[in-house]
Amino acid sequence: MRKNLISIPVFFIFLCLSIFITCCEKDVENPDSEEFVLAITASHGNVIVCVDDDTLTKSAQYTVEEGKTVVLTAIEDDGYQFNDWDGDVSGSDNPVSIIITEAITVVANFGEDQDPPYEDGDKKSFTFYDGRAAITMVYCPGGTFLSNEDDNDTDYEDGPEVSCGPFWISETEITNDLLARTLSLTEGINYIDGTSILGNPGLFSKIDEDAHNYLSEDVVKWGDQDLFYKGEVQGFEYDFLSHTFFKVRTGREDQPCKNISWYGAVMFCNWLSNQVLGTGADFNHRVYSGIDEDWQDDETIQNLNKKGFRLPSSIEWECAARWQGADKSNNAIEVPEGSNNYWTRGDYASGASSNTDNVEATSAVAVYRYNGGSKANPSATDNVKGDRTPNALGLYDMSGNVNEWCFDESKDGYNRIIRGGGFVDSHYYIRIGLTFELMYAGGTGSDLGFRVVMKADN
Repeated sequence: MRKNLISIPVFFIFLCLSIFITCCEKDVENPDSEEFVLAITASHGNVIVCVDDDTLTKSAQYTVEEGKTVVLTAIEDDGYQFNDWDGDVSGSDNPVSIIITEAITVVANFGEDQDPPYEDGDKKSFTFYDGRAAITMVYCPGGTFLSNEDDNDTDYEDGPEVSCGPFWISETEITNDLLARTLSLTEGINYIDGTSILGNPGLFSKIDEDAHNYLSEDVVKWGDQDLFYKGEVQGFEYDFLSHTFFKVRTGREDQPCKNISWYGAVMFCNWLSNQVLGTGADFNHRVYSGIDEDWQDDETIQNLNKKGFRLPSSIEWECAARWQGADKSNNAIEVPEGSNNYWTRGDYASGASSNTDNVEATSAVAVYRYNGGSKANPSATDNVKGDRTPNALGLYDMSGNVNEWCFDESKDGYNRIIRGGGFVDSHYYIRIGLTFELMYAGGTGSDLGFRVVMKADN
């Protein structure tokens, strides 16, 4: 028994000596070691920090021992790209290695993704809802052309001269199907079977008729504004009894949506941006803000630096309708002179080979009240492509089918501009040089819809 009691303190003596010797050896290896602060700043991304191949837990500030090698790797957020380093580290190498000899501040700079060079009429499609919904956008290079200041002026070469930069524009007018799918997903409803999407409580009030976001069988509201009406004419409905989804009437899926107000088109743009461009769209991509429970159109803020969907300006709309590029056919106008850029005359329908007096030429590209030729006057809108040919960019129905909302205010400040004419209009009103300024933002019509555009960085 005594022998065992003596062996216990001996064991502890040896243990303490081992710890002391180990600590001394460490001090001999780096007797003057110091630690320095490594501070990291990264907006629209983050930086992975590795020290001696060990990845450190993400933080804005690290303490690193002097002499250690640190590897920094910049990781960009969706929609952004790494540009370069700033602060005490410079250059664009990624990853980059540094040796810690002092306190260091590092800034990782990120910028928005730049589109590759595109050519006139190039297309790109955006899909969402697991590939079951899509929108195709067409590249318009912009340019300088002669618009028409006075709609009564039939000399379409007088100007004024206007310009716009490049942009993407939807190949067709927004369809009932795309509108219904976007609204269903926004409301948190699976469009296919009507089941609720887990984690999405929906946006609309279906009980309080005085709510700013009231949803009923007849109308959808937001900001206390009527966004659009539903019914037989519009082509889709809300299944109110089961509170499930927006349902397109059979055979109306590819017809342009209509009876939608300017407010409705603006909200659709924001909601589509969320669905197509991802979960960060609320912060990164939505173009429109200033929308509250007492929304007025002149309170709407449009941020053209955002990448989301929006309504075209009147000039953008006309640019896409007139553009012919190097094609000088159909009596097109070259502007500027010597540029080899040609533009359709203002008394033509977009894409037509002659002016709107020519029924055969105009009916090849537009749905309108023909009043002659081989076609009977339409009683309703047609599918967004139908049997018509597109214009030079590859856009359908820039003239006819439905009028299209633009973002711009009218000259008197009371209304919003619409362009293009619709299926109930005669040939005079589908001329691409004509501007309509008599529709207030809350107005709707059985021949009033819209298409969308996006910014193009190049």
